[in-house]
Amino acid sequence: MNFAQKAFGAVLGKRLPSYDGRFEVGCRRSVQIRRDSFGVAYVDAQDEADGWFGLGFCHGQDRAGQMEITWRLARGLLSQVLGSGGLPIDRAIRLIGVHHAATAQVEQLDAETRDQLSAYVAGLNAALQSRELPRSHEHALLRCEPSRWEPRDVVAFGLLMCCFLPSNWDVELARLIILTRDGEDAVSSLDPTWREDLPLTHPPGKRAGPASHLFVARDLEALRSFVGESGGSNAWAVQASKSALGRTLLCNDPHLPAALPNLGYLARVKCPEFTVGGISIAGIPAFITGHNEHAAWGSTSAQVDNADLFLEELSDDGRRVRDADGWKSCHERVEEIPVKGAPAVALRVIRTPRGTIVARTGDDDASIYEPVPTVGGSNALSFAATWLERRPTRSLLAFHKVQSFEQFREVCAKSAGCAYSLIYADAQTVGWVLAAEVPKRKSGFGSVPLAGWLPNVGWDGIVPSSELPWSKNPDEGFVCCANNKPVADDPNGVFLGHDFLDGFRQRRIAEQLAARSDWNVERMAALQVDVQSLAFADVKSTLLALQPNTFEAARALEILAAWDGKLSGDSAGASVYELFVAALNRRICEAKAPNSYLWAAGKGVMKLIPGTCLNARRASFVTRVIREQPPGYFPDWEPVLLASLTEAVKTLTQTFGLHTSGWGWGDIRTLTLRHRFGDKKPLDRVFNVGPLRGYGDGTTVNQAGFEFWNPLRHSTVTAHLRSIMVVGDWGASRFVVLGGQSGNPLSAHYADLVPLHQAGEGVPVHWEDEEVRRHTAHQLTLVPSMESRPAQASSL
Repeated sequence: MNFAQKAFGAVLGKRLPSYDGRFEVGCRRSVQIRRDSFGVAYVDAQDEADGWFGLGFCHGQDRAGQMEITWRLARGLLSQVLGSGGLPIDRAIRLIGVHHAATAQVEQLDAETRDQLSAYVAGLNAALQSRELPRSHEHALLRCEPSRWEPRDVVAFGLLMCCFLPSNWDVELARLIILTRDGEDAVSSLDPTWREDLPLTHPPGKRAGPASHLFVARDLEALRSFVGESGGSNAWAVQASKSALGRTLLCNDPHLPAALPNLGYLARVKCPEFTVGGISIAGIPAFITGHNEHAAWGSTSAQVDNADLFLEELSDDGRRVRDADGWKSCHERVEEIPVKGAPAVALRVIRTPRGTIVARTGDDDASIYEPVPTVGGSNALSFAATWLERRPTRSLLAFHKVQSFEQFREVCAKSAGCAYSLIYADAQTVGWVLAAEVPKRKSGFGSVPLAGWLPNVGWDGIVPSSELPWSKNPDEGFVCCANNKPVADDPNGVFLGHDFLDGFRQRRIAEQLAARSDWNVERMAALQVDVQSLAFADVKSTLLALQPNTFEAARALEILAAWDGKLSGDSAGASVYELFVAALNRRICEAKAPNSYLWAAGKGVMKLIPGTCLNARRASFVTRVIREQPPGYFPDWEPVLLASLTEAVKTLTQTFGLHTSGWGWGDIRTLTLRHRFGDKKPLDRVFNVGPLRGYGDGTTVNQAGFEFWNPLRHSTVTAHLRSIMVVGDWGASRFVVLGGQSGNPLSAHYADLVPLHQAGEGVPVHWEDEEVRRHTAHQLTLVPSMESRPAQASSL
């Protein structure tokens, strides 16, 4: 504990919850909650409802401040405690319609799911509202009482995850900005299409083959009539035949911004109906990666295009919108946003036949984007997403009961919400399922916003889940996915999207899994933290063939010639290479899109998200043009490549000194775990952890994404949790989150798992009861309060 934390504790107190003793709460029968030396929670209940109640109670005890921020973020109520500074976020969330959609969706849930959510929020509220537990530091700083969760808040949190997981709805606007500012050639030249030499998910490791440029070309053609010319995560599983243990193995490491507290929470829930263990999501009664008695699962973002923007022309009063057959009335509602220390703000939310208006030209308060281009008479943008539709969400909430791959597929078909690429394993099976709701577009392919007033623009339902790809026990003996292109383009098949991430991680994983048949937990852990750069291997010979024209370029080439291609923390070669790629990427974007090069490089167009997935796809584009050196970019590529090498070494020398001993990649690209309250001093020294030495980049299995337009900035995305599961020998499985179990910065479990995460290690979530009891450090008993017994029994 540092000085700032000690001082913080002296002023506000430690505010640690009690993990021992007895609490009278709203459960139906007694619930035992044990915790081990890492704070991992083990819930033993006498029925399913109390199992979810117990998990909710644990989330409320350990993550009370996180739950408050999540609740307010999903409802658009940050301004109520933050003042006017929270208005931009509140407006954006309400314009997207997160809580509005959740309220409609919760009404569509089946009885089993409603009961699951109701029991969970009852346990969550029991901890948050308890007078026997101290209020969190976040509540003390915000000067507010804990908010009461409802089932719709859980659904809204799930929609928030859909909103922030990688998709292409912000990329659509980025392409439009590039098109209107620098022309169609800029879009065509700078858009990083999927490289044909990088692999698919199915069949595993197979080269993608030629990408269909027709998708973007057709959408650009549709725009041309009224636009002038000026205008990660990884998961894989191997069959028992490829395992030294004689058992199937499943690994997962989802990638998100490095934040504290972590979304993941380690737990085991046991009741007569099921037992489930692994990493749950704080705020949702589900395990994002975990297992039951029969099977294990892991999840990655599928990158499927399940959302669209549309150009709209609204009347001056915003009550009508131009359509293909004239002007039509809009649906409108007014939402009131309470603001601390100021009058409430009224927000008009307008819905057209295609979607909700999320941006209006000249009205910053009614826009989630910046800037908003005016195109062909349009003065607004509307937004539609399959995950905002009035349909129930079930899949992730039901994994804990699956007993076969067929059941897993059936559950995945039940309204996925977010678009997931899911890996499954049981004793005899490894499988992959694309779980997503893909819109049937009347026209276009969703790569750029189309004009809502043109004929046949919009959606016509959802693609049936039976038409989506999946794989079971492929001949290769393994399945894997890494936000990559799932299957080859088929002009007559289902269009899944255009904006998949670079395939280098997928290629490295597939190559390594194919190369050996003696996989065990230790070897899987080593693969999860692998930092070999296949991107550098693609261009090494081209770069080393250059004839240097400056001292700095010669030094760069000398360092790269001796580099092993590993983006390890002490590597100067990694630093030279990464800064070279960033410098070259900037030059390419400036050459083709001088008025919009930052957006071409991947800068964000949304107020909530700093970058688009164009940023995460630059490496494959840059390495391709280095090798091919296509015409139309520069008169001669060699001077540009050498200038970029020169710039890389000059930047390192000026910033970190003359000696390469100070150029270690881990010291340049650091990683800081940031809390929402850690943006201001001195709270940064209380809530934040780091800087930590970084390793890897956006293309390595150990992902450490960064902003290409700001290469010296810290890593922005990393593996925020990891799992390695041994089917049938569950106690041998290992799990870790980047942080700890507690959201309290003064707790011993706030960041105690960080060293294990950095070392590629983990902890067990004990499976057998004897092991749980043997490792118990704390034991808490929840018992029904006298007044809650009949009420709880009748409501669930």
